[in-house]
This record gives sequence, C-alpha cells and structure tokens, in this order.
Amino acid sequence: MIYLNIQLKLIIFSFIFGFYLAVLFKKYNAYILNKKIPYKIFITILMMSAMDIIYFLGIYIISNAVFHIYSLLSIILGFISYNTIIKK
Repeated sequence: MIYLNIQLKLIIFSFIFGFYLAVLFKKYNAYILNKKIPYKIFITILMMSAMDIIYFLGIYIISNAVFHIYSLLSIILGFISYNTIIKK
C-alpha cells in the first residue's frame, strides 16, 4: 500500500509527463514530416525509448517503481488537456 502523499506526487508527475509528452509529440511530428522512412523509424524508436526511461526513472524516484492504473489515466488526461488547450 502506498501513502497518500506518494500517490498524489505520482498523479501530478504523470499528468505533467502527459502534458510534456503531448508537447514533444507535436514538435516531433513537425520535425519528422519530410524525412525518409529508415530515419523516421530510428528517431521514433529513440524518442520512445528515451520517454520510457525518463518516465520509469521518475516513478522509481517517487514511488519505488510502483505503477498504478491511475498513473496511466493521469498521463492520458495530461495529453488530452494539452490538446484541448491548443485547440482553443
């Protein structure tokens, strides 16, 4: 069982990470648009690996790598909130 303050830190971190992921994804799409296929594949794998490492390092520091479903929901909520803010 995780303490409430750790859960709150994890939710906030996941939300901010989802927001950051949306920003990075938008920049990535603009950058990779006119590149060749092998380059796109390499850069995509590199970016996704880096984002995975950053996220799991963050949850390791916050909650000793305990991952809950609300962390995933918080990432999705951060991603969606960025997209709704940009549309307005």
